[in-house]
Formats: sequence, structure tokens, C-alpha cells
Amino acid sequence: MATLLCSLGRFSFRWRRHVLVLWAGLLALAAVFAARAPAPLPDDFSMPGTEAQRATTCSTPASPA
Repeated sequence: MATLLCSLGRFSFRWRRHVLVLWAGLLALAAVFAARAPAPLPDDFSMPGTEAQRATTCSTPASPA
């Protein structure tokens, strides 16, 4: 493992400008994909008639806002 990390460090130092450009490109690509990501799913799921839903309905007015 130490040999692999030493080789990786030597490569990264030798080609530091190329490695920097690669990391900047990956960061830009991640930003593009993050901007195009869909909106989060809604979390207002309910199942009327279940015991848990009745408990939630009953306790909502009593709890402080």
C-alpha cells in the first residue's frame, strides 16, 4: 500500500498541472450535474385511516407550534 501511495504522489507531483486541471474539471462537472439534479421528492405522504395517521391528527393541535 505504501508503494502505491508513493507512486501516486510521485505521479501527482510530476504531472501537477495536469492533475490540477483534472481536479478542476471534475469539480466543474460535479457542479453541472448538481445544478441539473431533480428537486427533492415531497415528504407529505399520508395514509388516511391508519392508526398512526389518527394519532398524528389528534396530537397536532395539542402540540406547540
